[in-house]
Amino acid sequence: MRKNWKRLIALFLATVMVVASGIFTTYQPFNATDTDAYVENLDESVEEMDLSELGLAEESGDVVPEDGTVETTEELQLTEEVEPEDAATPEETPDAVVEEETEEEPAVEEEEEEVEEIEEESYPAVSFDAKTSSGVRVTISAPEGAFPEGTTVTVTDVTNADTIARIEGTAGDDKIVTAVVAVDITFRDATGKEIEPARAITVNIIPATALEGSNFSVVHVEDNGTATTVEDKGASANGATFDADSFSEYALMATTDAANEPNTITKTWGDDAFTISGTSGSSTWSSDSNIISLSSKRSGSVVATINGTGTATITHKISNKVNETFTVIVLPYR
Repeated sequence: MRKNWKRLIALFLATVMVVASGIFTTYQPFNATDTDAYVENLDESVEEMDLSELGLAEESGDVVPEDGTVETTEELQLTEEVEPEDAATPEETPDAVVEEETEEEPAVEEEEEEVEEIEEESYPAVSFDAKTSSGVRVTISAPEGAFPEGTTVTVTDVTNADTIARIEGTAGDDKIVTAVVAVDITFRDATGKEIEPARAITVNIIPATALEGSNFSVVHVEDNGTATTVEDKGASANGATFDADSFSEYALMATTDAANEPNTITKTWGDDAFTISGTSGSSTWSSDSNIISLSSKRSGSVVATINGTGTATITHKISNKVNETFTVIVLPYR
């Protein structure tokens, strides 16, 4: 590039000098050989010239303007390109341009995660007061957290002979059962589903009439039929209070000591036949229940055979007069 510039300058100067010589001097023939030599001399002169005096940069492709700044050919070409209409004007600040670009960008909407709000179930403290058809009253006090809101309770009398026998079977051999009051306690939530308390609650069983006896206890009969005595907070002829967290059938049982009832005989289902002895003399024997059958009746004794569980009264009459009675209690097999 630099060499081309020098040749152009030399050719330009040669032309100028030829024209000038034709005007100011007498015409002389000027052949091609002389022209070539002249150009060659000019070329050497240009070679020795300082290109910076002509406004040309030493480096290829650079143009040195009067203010001394250097613009490359690529920069000159870019300057000549037409600016787009939407280009920012000099008056616009960079912040304004950024702002405008931001407004043009589509807003990104964040999807909000929908969280299903589950209302926490309430378990308030609650009290119940219910009665069975026979008049047995059951009161219940449940602390907070025991039952969900809307819980209901039902109580019913338990009269099933097998269940009563299992309850009586918890009495020791030295005890005579005198009375049993049993109830079935059931809890249901607001939907009617049977539930158990989440924690222990306090229950009070109150019989319709006071029970006869000297000893009182609370018995729980589980769903599988197992009967066990539970710890109570005080049991009497008028009722019993206890804590529990599992519910089905509960009973208040009254007993007396067998030692205080010499004519009371306690047996267990499955025991062999036994003999009941009474006062000697002409007499007859009878039983008021088929759970005990009598045989080998004699003047002063009789053989008793166990046929079931429960209580039977054996009467011994002497000379057509009631003389003595015996109570036989047959407990379930244990």
